[in-house]
Amino acid sequence: MTTPATGPAGSAHAPSTDPADYVNVTLRRGSSGTAVKVLQRVIGGLTLDGEYGPATEKRVRAYQKSAGLTVNGVVDSRVWKALVNGGAVPSGSGSSTSTSTSLAKYAGTVLRRGSSGAAVTAMQRAIGRVAVDGAFGPATEKRVRAYQKAQGLPQNGVVDSRVWKALMGQSTASLSKYSGVTLRLWSRGEAVKALQRALGGLVVDGSFGPQTLARLKAWQKSAGLAVDGVVNAKDWKALAGSSSTSSATSSSSSSSSSSSSSSGGTSLSAYLGTTLRRGSSGAAVKALQRALGGLGVDGHFGPATQARVVSFQRSAGISATGVVTRSTWTALERRAHPLKAYWGKVLRRGSHGSAVTALQRALRITADGSFGPKTEAAVKAAQRSAHLAQTGVVATLTWKAVEAQMR
Repeated sequence: MTTPATGPAGSAHAPSTDPADYVNVTLRRGSSGTAVKVLQRVIGGLTLDGEYGPATEKRVRAYQKSAGLTVNGVVDSRVWKALVNGGAVPSGSGSSTSTSTSLAKYAGTVLRRGSSGAAVTAMQRAIGRVAVDGAFGPATEKRVRAYQKAQGLPQNGVVDSRVWKALMGQSTASLSKYSGVTLRLWSRGEAVKALQRALGGLVVDGSFGPQTLARLKAWQKSAGLAVDGVVNAKDWKALAGSSSTSSATSSSSSSSSSSSSSSGGTSLSAYLGTTLRRGSSGAAVKALQRALGGLGVDGHFGPATQARVVSFQRSAGISATGVVTRSTWTALERRAHPLKAYWGKVLRRGSHGSAVTALQRALRITADGSFGPKTEAAVKAAQRSAHLAQTGVVATLTWKAVEAQMR
C-alpha cells in the first residue's frame, strides 16, 4: 500500500524542499510524494521521481550503515536528523566512506558559480539542502553562502579550503569557543555537536552517548592523551591543533617526530592512477594543466599540454614520454606540496629530528632539528596568519598552512 508523503504535517502552502521540515515524516518502500523527492535529492545518487522503490531503499540502507544507524531501510526522525546535520553519505556504489575521507581529495579545489563536476557533486552531498546535480548554480551558491554564515566564514559563495575543512569537521576556530566546556557521557548540546564533527565518523546529533564515548577514547589514545572519555581543555586544544577527523585510528601520535604516514589528500591525489596522453580530455586533464602551470585550463590534452608535460618530465628526471602516469603525477604532487610527507606527523616543543628540520626550513628560521621556543613562536605566527588556533602544535592543518606560505 502506498504511503502518501507530500509534505510536512500541517503544510497549507507549496510543499517544502527543506529536509528539516520532514523530521516527523516516516518513509519506507512504497511511499511517494514530495518528501520522497526531498529524501532522494539530499541523499544523492538517485533519480528524483518521488517514488520510494528498491533503488531508494538500497541507498537508504547504505546511508544508514555509513551513519551508524539501524539498517532497516525506513526513514524516520533519526535518519532525517542525520541528513540535516551532515551525516556521512556513502558513494554511489554504496561503500561506507566517511564524509571527511570522501571530501579530502577535493580540499585543494576551489569552486564557485559556474563550476561543475565530481567536486561539486561531493560538496552538494556534504552541505545538504540542495539538489545534487554536479552543477554550481544560483541555488548551490545560495546554500554555500548560508553555510558560510552558519560557520562564521566570509559569505562570498566560493568554496575554498576553509569551507572544505568546515565540511570535513576541521574548522578549528569553531572549537576554540568550547575550550572551557567539559563534556562526558550523556552531555548534550552544541558543544557535543562540535566534538562529534571534529572526531568524525559519528552522527552529529548533539548527544554524548556510548558511540561518541568509544570514538573519543579511541581518539584520545591515538593523540597520546589520558583515555578517560572526558573532554576538557587539553582535549579541545589537541582537537584544534591536530584536527583528528579522518578516523580515530588515523596517524596522530603525540611523540616527537611521530613516524605515522601522511594523512589527507591533495587536488592531484584522485588522479594518481589515471593515465593521460595526447587526445585525453576531462577533469583529470584540467587538474594536470593547473599543476603544470603556463597552460590554458581547457581540459583538452593537445600539443601545448604534451610539450609542457615533456618539459616537466625532463626537469623532474623521469622518462620524457609525454604520457602522464603515476610517476608524473607523483612528481607534480611533490612539487606542489613539498611538505606532504610530513602531514601526518605531530610536532610540538621538545620534538627533534628531520621533520623539525623540514619545518624550520619552511618557516625560514635556523634549522637545527630541535623544536624549541623560537620554533614554537614561528609556528604560532604561521597559525595566526592562516587563521588557525595558535596552539604551537604542528599537525596536518598547520603543515598545510606553512606549505601554502612557502609559495
